[in-house]
Amino acid sequence: ALEGASVTVGGIAVTTDAAGHAVFTGKTMGTYAYTVTKSAYNDVAGNATVGTSDKTESVSMSLTPYTLTFNVTTGGNALEGASVTVGGIAVTTDAAGHAIFTGKTMGTYAYTVTKSGYNDVTGNAVVGTGDISENVSMVLTSYSVTFTVTNGTSAIVGASVTINSTSVTTDASGHAVFSNMLPGTYS
Repeated sequence: ALEGASVTVGGIAVTTDAAGHAVFTGKTMGTYAYTVTKSAYNDVAGNATVGTSDKTESVSMSLTPYTLTFNVTTGGNALEGASVTVGGIAVTTDAAGHAIFTGKTMGTYAYTVTKSGYNDVTGNAVVGTGDISENVSMVLTSYSVTFTVTNGTSAIVGASVTINSTSVTTDASGHAVFSNMLPGTYS
């Protein structure tokens, strides 16, 4: 049963109750045009013919389908080749960073966005009564690089290790740790 739909017959609108009923009384024999509307549902129009007894007209409404568009970026730039998964269906972003899902009805959809070399992003997109765009920003995965400096048997404390003009001094264990390193080749 669909509560809250507006049924209009002859210019008179009645809202359906919890049982999905809208009752019009006093109608004489004849054919009456009707429309049924409710937000997020496709409108239904038809004709009901009243004869010599009460008439029950069954109407089936379907949710309006909308488009859910993901705009995937990294550092403000479109990210091509990311995989966006919604409801078990994966779509790869195009050159503009878009992944488009059609036929989505009102509701909340869990999503996951993945791309090699980037941190995964998960979230929920809420589709209301219209098309929706979901903006997702991905961040490159960063790593720690640890150097262990020894003389072959013992740690060397105070050695300087340099990567791209950043220097770190080894600790008591002979370790020099560089954090937040992005994938790439360093010298």
